[in-house]
Amino acid sequence: EARLLAQPVSYELASTTQHEGIEDRTTMAPLGARRLAEMVSLGARVTAIELTIAAQALDLRGLPALGAGTARAYELVRERVPFTDAGETVPADLEPLVELVRSGLLLA
Repeated sequence: EARLLAQPVSYELASTTQHEGIEDRTTMAPLGARRLAEMVSLGARVTAIELTIAAQALDLRGLPALGAGTARAYELVRERVPFTDAGETVPADLEPLVELVRSGLLLA
């Protein structure tokens, strides 16, 4: 999906040549901005999935000594998504983690 969104927006527009042969200049900024917003949203969702997988991997392997930033990220993830034990279903709702990614708390 992200690969399709990365295509140039000029592919989306038909010719702007009018029937009298006059070319009209159009801006593609609104379509480009909308596509960028969709890609940022997809990126936040992918990051949320990766954070869930990373936290689960740390729990399954045993927590090594984490750096300060990594430990804080782990804590923030686990506040929103609990450990998934064997036989349990991974939470389907990623929104708490997507909001965490968008909030910028992981960068602080």
